[in-house]
Amino acid sequence: MAVIAASSLFSSSLFAGDITYNLFTGHENRVSATVFEFDVYIQSTGTESFKLRNVQNTYTFNPAFINGASVRVSYVPSSSAIPSYTSTLKWSNAGNGFSSSANTAGTCATTGIVVPVAPAYIKVGTYRLTAVSGQFGTAAANIGFVKPGQSNPAKDLQLKAAVSRWDDMNCVKGTATAVVYKEASSSTNVADKGLSTMAPTLFPNPANGKTTLSFTAVKADKYIVKIYDATGHLIMDDAIAAAAGYNSKEINLQGKAAGRYTLSIQTDDTDKESLQLIIE
Repeated sequence: MAVIAASSLFSSSLFAGDITYNLFTGHENRVSATVFEFDVYIQSTGTESFKLRNVQNTYTFNPAFINGASVRVSYVPSSSAIPSYTSTLKWSNAGNGFSSSANTAGTCATTGIVVPVAPAYIKVGTYRLTAVSGQFGTAAANIGFVKPGQSNPAKDLQLKAAVSRWDDMNCVKGTATAVVYKEASSSTNVADKGLSTMAPTLFPNPANGKTTLSFTAVKADKYIVKIYDATGHLIMDDAIAAAAGYNSKEINLQGKAAGRYTLSIQTDDTDKESLQLIIE
């Protein structure tokens, strides 16, 4: 399976006191002549993390890549770090693209997830394009985010790039901000950003003893998870038989002293990723 190098970045710059974030695509994969997949990620570019409620965007593709094919777009189940993520997708042959609706299912406590500060990030999900007639061309996909104010690529596509967050990181209020719209900026590649393919996250963090480690495996593999206390003493050494795609594992540090811990996760052929975990 070939990996296409190009990917796109959507940057927001919101009003003072509100969230700032990057949305970007990566790991573009021409699975076959009729199947193409790509991932979407989000990270906070401000000084603080925020709890994500939903993401909705309109994406366009190079007409030479679509190649006149009739396309069906779908969301790869369980590919998102967001619990119970759902999104209604609408493809437009006229616009060579598709729009995704907001994830409105659930509550802050059940579907809210913390978007970490860059360079960390979480995965919104994997999208799959299937040519139901014809096949994709050999040209690059050139995925782009449709910006508010741009000319309409197709009347049946929603022109929006939007993110909303839960107002309270601890889900006490349980209300959400209005959806915000900002313009896209430049293009980049996941590798160029120095981001790993694992995208590990811990939630909740801080935790009262139990938290969940989530990460993405590019293939089925054994992942080694180690946790060290503030003095550097190893307190946990475990192995995870990960499946390709999204994985999660409960971390139980109940009975351990409150404080800061370091969790590392790695395989034999990936760089080690480390996360800070706070136990209250």
